[in-house]
Amino acid sequence: MTNIQPVPAISILAGVIFIALILGATDADENQAAVQDHYCEMRAIFKATDSKYGWPKLDGYGECK
Repeated sequence: MTNIQPVPAISILAGVIFIALILGATDADENQAAVQDHYCEMRAIFKATDSKYGWPKLDGYGECK
């Protein structure tokens, strides 16, 4: 029968969860930046085409530079 020590097993599990949380948060930050970049690109198209294409100013997005 296998004898698993509880303290090392819990430590390894906590480490795996911690790494997963860090990677998930990093991915969410990158995704938000991509969404903002896409919005700004569509805003630029909207202005360049005299409101025919692209997106008008939408609430919930930051300012485009």
